[in-house]
Amino acid sequence: MGGFASGNSGDGYWVEDPTGHIHQWGTVTTDINNSTVAVTFPTAFTTSGSISVVITAKSATDRITFVIDGTVTTTGFTVGNNGSGGFAYWMADGV
Repeated sequence: MGGFASGNSGDGYWVEDPTGHIHQWGTVTTDINNSTVAVTFPTAFTTSGSISVVITAKSATDRITFVIDGTVTTTGFTVGNNGSGGFAYWMADGV
């Protein structure tokens, strides 16, 4: 069993534990003029069937709803919103 590994890129941050579990996080800005925005994971997961993604608005007063629009892959996902521009945090877990 190896140790922990971690890193970052312009897309976000990641840490992998000795069992191979990867936790990644970052931010995404949606645009009122675009229906979807692609998010690239800072490091690829091994299998897409293990990935769970959560997105939340930055401010508790925002009424922005973020949804995964399409398939989550080992390298990223696509996010859509309710027609408002906004800033949100995302987190992804898997192997």
